[in-house]
Amino acid sequence: MASVFQRGGVWYARFRGESGLWVQQSCGRGVDKQTARQWAAAWEIAARDRREGRRDHADDRRMTEAARPLAEHVADFESMLRAKGNTEAHVDLTVGHVRRIIEAVEAATLTDLHAEAVRGAIARLKQPDETERRTERKRGLSLRTLNAILQSCKTFTRWLYTDGRARVDVLQHVKGWNADTDPRRVRRDLTPEEVACLLRTTEAGPIRFKLDGQTRAWAYRMAAGTGFRRGELCSLTPQSFDLEADPPTVTVQAAYSKHRRADVQPIDPTLAESLGAWLEGKKRGEPLFALPHETAEMLRDDLDAARAVWIAEAHTDRERKQRTESDFCRYEDSEGRFADFHSFRGWYVGAVVASGASVATVKDLARHADPRTTIKHYTRTRLADLRAAVPTLPMAVPMEREALRATGTTDSAANMQQTERDTMRFRAAGCDRPKASRRTGGSCKSFGFAEISKAPRNHAEPCENEPEGIRTLNHRIDSPVL
Repeated sequence: MASVFQRGGVWYARFRGESGLWVQQSCGRGVDKQTARQWAAAWEIAARDRREGRRDHADDRRMTEAARPLAEHVADFESMLRAKGNTEAHVDLTVGHVRRIIEAVEAATLTDLHAEAVRGAIARLKQPDETERRTERKRGLSLRTLNAILQSCKTFTRWLYTDGRARVDVLQHVKGWNADTDPRRVRRDLTPEEVACLLRTTEAGPIRFKLDGQTRAWAYRMAAGTGFRRGELCSLTPQSFDLEADPPTVTVQAAYSKHRRADVQPIDPTLAESLGAWLEGKKRGEPLFALPHETAEMLRDDLDAARAVWIAEAHTDRERKQRTESDFCRYEDSEGRFADFHSFRGWYVGAVVASGASVATVKDLARHADPRTTIKHYTRTRLADLRAAVPTLPMAVPMEREALRATGTTDSAANMQQTERDTMRFRAAGCDRPKASRRTGGSCKSFGFAEISKAPRNHAEPCENEPEGIRTLNHRIDSPVL
């Protein structure tokens, strides 16, 4: 049985430990005898449970971790993300999301962090906020942003579970929102004509964002020719290109690739030929594109300049008016879609799709791990597959004409001949004989047609009734199979 004793003003507990031997453990300063007895009894029970297999060390650790401040767990989580080699931007964004929600739910320890509180705090971020200066923020956060915040929190709670700090992943079954129902910023792909006009005017343009026109034009050209993202373009050096290979390639190191793998991307031989001339004189190991973070603003300025030049090149006032009213080289078109820097990636994937490549090939060139990502974010892949299947379908026939064909009556002389399966039921004139005489057999007068057109079927000929009242002997109709 556990006991306590005091030494030097500090109470100690004496109990049988996990091995069955007597152990001593300090209760710390400021603890009275009654509390020391309670702790000694609890320690002895826990040691006996572990010794007899009713409790393991993981339970003890989870109890210890549950008592720690939640801020310490977040700090450990941040250190883990950095140790894995994630980019600074990714770490800051993920940890920022987690801290924002912890502050919203006022959680101090792990027990305060549960599914209902987290989802409720994230959902409240969608509510409009009139204190925000930016218009889109006044509307509340988009569902896509809410999903990103939820994903960051789920990453955190999953790490707590796998690291042995929590018994369960409290957000494992929490589902996100359907972001397609709340589009805030819809991108559009630039057309080949827009890209050509943009490159031509940018090369001759002034310095913007500390980059000369030629460097900006080559950044746009490489983005459209490879589908690389901004960070991947910024990592390129002259050594990243193998222009003598067949086909020519450009390599992005794993440290700068989004999925943290080295990417070797083939490029067009024509692009490689002109690129070789531009790379002459570039210093080895020096980044080729020092793109700013504000790539959208940089592209918007260059699109505005390209549009102004394109409008000024109009030959007549009427043409100039048409160009002014068009969406050519607009940063935001009349439908509210934006042409930002990522639109070059959409243009690249669209060009691959238009070449007739399979979904698997498009997925590899887009450097996606899952083809569903390619289909979801670049829907032209799906439309191209459907478009390829459309010519194999039967030709469509107008409804009115199809209805006439079903009755064997059309207004075309070429279609006046009755086919074997056609059945003439439209307003057919009856025979002259009474019904009684018709039952006994005999020849039947030819029947006429109602006036669909002014000319009747002159080439129709009378026929004799076949046995059992069948007007025409047709073996295809008589056959039980057909």
